[in-house]
Amino acid sequence: MKKVTGAIALIAVLAAGWTGASWYTGKMIEGEMAEAMQLAHNKLQSLTPTPLLNLSYRDYQRGIFSSQMRMVITNATEEKVEPGEITDYAHEVVILQTIHHGPFPLAQLKRFTLKPLLASLHSELEENAAVKPLFAFTQGKSLLTADTRIAYNGDIHSAMNIIPVHFDKEGVKVDFSGAVMTLSADKALADVKVSANIDSFALDASAATSDKGKMTFNGFTIDNVTHLSPAQIRVGTQKFGLKQFTLNTESGKSGSVEDFSLVSQFDEKDGVLVGQQDYRVAGVKIKDVDFGSGALAIKVDQLDAAAFKKLYDSYDQLIKQMLLKSDYDEQKLTEFADTHVPALLASSPRFHIGPLRWQNSKGEGTVSLNIDLQKPASETFAGNEDQYFAGALKNIEMNVDLPLPMLTEVLVQMAALEGIAASDAQDAAKMSADAVAHMGSQLQLSTVKDEVISSHFQYTDNAITLNGKKMSPEEFLGTYSPFIP
Repeated sequence: MKKVTGAIALIAVLAAGWTGASWYTGKMIEGEMAEAMQLAHNKLQSLTPTPLLNLSYRDYQRGIFSSQMRMVITNATEEKVEPGEITDYAHEVVILQTIHHGPFPLAQLKRFTLKPLLASLHSELEENAAVKPLFAFTQGKSLLTADTRIAYNGDIHSAMNIIPVHFDKEGVKVDFSGAVMTLSADKALADVKVSANIDSFALDASAATSDKGKMTFNGFTIDNVTHLSPAQIRVGTQKFGLKQFTLNTESGKSGSVEDFSLVSQFDEKDGVLVGQQDYRVAGVKIKDVDFGSGALAIKVDQLDAAAFKKLYDSYDQLIKQMLLKSDYDEQKLTEFADTHVPALLASSPRFHIGPLRWQNSKGEGTVSLNIDLQKPASETFAGNEDQYFAGALKNIEMNVDLPLPMLTEVLVQMAALEGIAASDAQDAAKMSADAVAHMGSQLQLSTVKDEVISSHFQYTDNAITLNGKKMSPEEFLGTYSPFIP
């Protein structure tokens, strides 16, 4: 009997402790809510030259194990409502927030999550006049819901869901599979992980427009893992993917893109920003004409991270000021260049573009471009633009290789877009491709070997080499300036 009594007493103590801890956590959250919301409001308004949105909260109701409140988003350009003034809230978006208090939020216990947390939040849209049409499309359900875990150290993890939407109104049909998104971040938002996935989206306006347009995309994905570098630049790996995109209209404006991807990888090492972006597309069709596939790589090296950050922030502020005043000030842009560009060039940054590859059924063409920069001897940019740019160029190298059969096929495909049959366009396309090769050879801009048009250009140490022939910049410009745009 004593053992049973002791067990009951222990359970009572634990329950009381949990209740007390939950009540205290809820009180602490309520006390800090105003400051947290103000910080979020200030951050939101700083994103645009003029504030577009206001963020606030109201109707905070604290309980023992959970609290409720309404987070309100309003248009910052409208007249402010004075305290106590009656309003129908017709122009605001309201997000209902249910806050489950730690250390063991009930919402997480239901999911068998036993890790201590400060709070767990459930968020969803509230139906009102501003979003009533949206709720009509979703049969009265909130389009967006989110469940967020907040750790005691400030780390957050949020899982967001956009529900599927299917509607047919006034000749417009929309079929949306819904979306799943996740966000994980530390308190300072330095380390951030973001992912998103949309299976499909289809828009059919064939019954509402004269052009009978239809658009679909499938397999949209985002997967980003980033952090702030020592210079406070967001670096890391960012991935974007699109499995398929199609567009069809009755007038013939149709096409598709297959398996497009972008992978961006940047990092800061010893104060230097380095990185690479890779673009790929598995197939492009226009009017059912298969133009082939392609890839492009862009690399950056030896870019001073601190100088780049200062340039980026200053340019952002300058553009915001110009947009705010609707005034394009060329003098300020020149002063900006004089102030920030020399510091950026001092580290001799390098850029590599390519190879840009494009492949069709007849071959693959490639283009690559290397640019090495340096700090010029001239200290000022204003009134000295040409000399400044010339002094900033340390090395330029460009290589082009274009198979004649591939070029011919491209010209045949271009003719097909104009409604000309491939059999009729073949001879004309072959003649045009041969004419391009002949003109390039005559002007010594390119060479032809094994049915490949090639051009190799290099500028270094104030000297130019074009397809093996050396010349000064003055000789090059004197010969080819009529052909330079």
